[in-house]
Amino acid sequence: MASVTARTACRGEGKTPALGSPFFGGAIDLIAEQQRGRTPSVAWFTAKQVNGLALAKSPWGYYDYLLCDDVVFLDHSTFEFARYMEGEEEHEQAYTIIARDVFGDPIDIVAWQPDSGRLATWLNRASILGEDQLNAPRLAEGLPVYETPLQWLQQRRLGVVIIDVERASPKLRNAEPLLAVNYEHGMALRASLRVKTPRILLPSTASEEA
Repeated sequence: MASVTARTACRGEGKTPALGSPFFGGAIDLIAEQQRGRTPSVAWFTAKQVNGLALAKSPWGYYDYLLCDDVVFLDHSTFEFARYMEGEEEHEQAYTIIARDVFGDPIDIVAWQPDSGRLATWLNRASILGEDQLNAPRLAEGLPVYETPLQWLQQRRLGVVIIDVERASPKLRNAEPLLAVNYEHGMALRASLRVKTPRILLPSTASEEA
């Protein structure tokens, strides 16, 4: 029997039943759009020590399924669904999941490709995967920050994954203390979250007065 990889698992086991139109009241229904994807094979995730419940449900009870879809990765860590792309752009398979804000409201869809490590958003709104946990009760003192969505799933989504470090930094600084995966990750996290001093300009008269 052939071994299951992240890529073959994403071929899916059939379409997920769509819950209505992806457009609702003039706005995009993110959950309906994401649920147009395929249900992945769980074999690869089981081999990676991911509990099956983590593929379907968040720690706070949201049924946010991890699904598969055909996407085209774009610039600025964004993507588009292949079904909306015209022309000869080459599409790829990726896992998709709903991203929620700090209040628990859906704000974006995240595409993740384990083999390449790519992590992208559909609407460029989400900067953190798991943002709804920033102010939630914690099992440990620090907020777990993971390097990859796989680590996040292995821990049943308890914690966050950074998508856009520049936009995520203020939120994470306010959510301290943070719990890194290991020493190296902690040092990299500290460096990436360091506040950059802005350029400060003086009026032209200041040099004349000096």
